[in-house]
Amino acid sequence: MIPPIQKQLAIMQMEKYCNNRIPEYAQYQVKSKYALEKSTITLMESRVKYDDASVWIDIPIAKMKYEGKSMTWKLYCIMANAKWVAYDGLTPQKDLQECIDEIELDPTYVFGG
Repeated sequence: MIPPIQKQLAIMQMEKYCNNRIPEYAQYQVKSKYALEKSTITLMESRVKYDDASVWIDIPIAKMKYEGKSMTWKLYCIMANAKWVAYDGLTPQKDLQECIDEIELDPTYVFGG
């Protein structure tokens, strides 16, 4: 479980990232959003369905799991077979922002960059 202060900070960091990730001119067809469940944050890209503009489809991009014992965030990427695997390019981090920065940098092109 994420401690309340960590959870509040994580929500603020994810809101800021999602609100600034997609340029305003493209937001009618693509959005960035996240879901927080227990100790896991899933970052998603939401896109308009190609044949029905009233339907949005969520595409998972990354997961960040809070590990209570070490009080760190571990980053995961999704593979082509829809399985989540630990991301090797970043050790578990005390600050969620480090995971967000790695997703944005995307040096191994596993987060859609």
